[in-house]
Amino acid sequence: MNKFIVLVLGFVIIAGIGLAGLFSLSPNKNQDFVPISASASCVDFDPPDTTITVSYGGFTYGLIKKQISISKSKINEMKQVDTAQNLWIMTSGNWYGQQITDVVYKAIITPDSAPAGNTDSWFDVYFKSGTALPDYIKNCKASGGTVTVIQDTATFPPYGFNKTEISGVGANDPSVGIAYIHDGNNPPASSIQSLEVSQIGTLFVKSRNRSYQLLLHLGTIYLIDGQDAYEYMATNVPIPPIPVGDKSLQLKKVQFVTTSNVSWWTPSCKPAIYLYPEETQPVNVKVNTVGRLTLTIPDYPQDGWTVIANKGGLINSNNNFYPYLYYESEIPDQLVKKPEKGFVVKQSELSLLFDDLLPRLGLNQKESVEFKDYWEKVLPSSPYYFVGVMDKESIDSIEPVLFNPVPDTFIRVRIYFEALNKKISISNPLIVTPKRVGFTAVEWGGMVKMDLRHPFTCSQ
Repeated sequence: MNKFIVLVLGFVIIAGIGLAGLFSLSPNKNQDFVPISASASCVDFDPPDTTITVSYGGFTYGLIKKQISISKSKINEMKQVDTAQNLWIMTSGNWYGQQITDVVYKAIITPDSAPAGNTDSWFDVYFKSGTALPDYIKNCKASGGTVTVIQDTATFPPYGFNKTEISGVGANDPSVGIAYIHDGNNPPASSIQSLEVSQIGTLFVKSRNRSYQLLLHLGTIYLIDGQDAYEYMATNVPIPPIPVGDKSLQLKKVQFVTTSNVSWWTPSCKPAIYLYPEETQPVNVKVNTVGRLTLTIPDYPQDGWTVIANKGGLINSNNNFYPYLYYESEIPDQLVKKPEKGFVVKQSELSLLFDDLLPRLGLNQKESVEFKDYWEKVLPSSPYYFVGVMDKESIDSIEPVLFNPVPDTFIRVRIYFEALNKKISISNPLIVTPKRVGFTAVEWGGMVKMDLRHPFTCSQ
């Protein structure tokens, strides 16, 4: 059963590949947001199932999602609006200042299939009948974009600030990004203070000639001003300072890190399949995921990819050439098994771990470099990471891959990442390095989990 990350204050930071425009910031005359797309459906029914309905506020709502769970900390962002039907609504907005409209949640008993010891609340989700499902409901993943920042020190709240401008020991927290931009979302301070937040310090705002408290929650910073909170998204690059003596408004473009809005599934992240036949030959590859494919490169026909691969690994599909076959898929959460053994390292130590681990798992230099290049860039900032190696049996059970002809060797590397606030003791796995014999196929990918309360999300 899929666990639900509601469209609230932002849960994870993810990276997007080849995406193009569905979300936008709240209008702001000093921000020029260039959205990038989201792509994976998060609903059971589109349009809503009108055979299973509830009534609220004089309207009929049809079922769009069954049995989702919401953690205790997020219940604070919900309000019960009908005690007879046990209906609830969400009161908070998402990363982009959008409010969740036309949606009601019907509380249900905890399903038998819920994990042992689960303390979350469970709901079915309903959407107003006759209304088209908006993109922020249908799409699991969204990325940021660019924003033009006017560095006007007379403005409040400030449009943005750098990490170096934060006063306090918390500014040295590895989870604090390089810089932050106000995204237009201003939730009540009480809703932020009720979450699991850390105090990272203060920011001096020249226009007010005073300092303001900064709170960090799952990668997002909130500037607290009395009963108001101002939400700031992280950026990948620092905000250039205003030159000394320059009294004009300085316009600078800053690139947002990409972010996730909602996930009801476990996406399987960026699996890349390399083919190394002993001679140039046709190869058919079928991915029989227990979930569903959401993106493939090249396009995935009904009977799978049929390509021409050569000994060096170059893949020809309809006279277009690729270094590997790429797919993204969504797997229901309960089917993904967390490895019991692994490694726990600081995020700054991941590169060294990859240098040691990936060759032992069977990746060659080219494959290891491409794995590192991808994952070192997209993993959200965290003090520590648990790095587990999923065994081939577990991978095959959720995403079996069929080949014709069948490779002599098939190496599957799927890394399980979990962000941690502190170091924990864990046993290391026993790794037997596979040997490449004859026609060899290699696949690598990964999954990332941000915390115990939330379902898997991942970088794509």
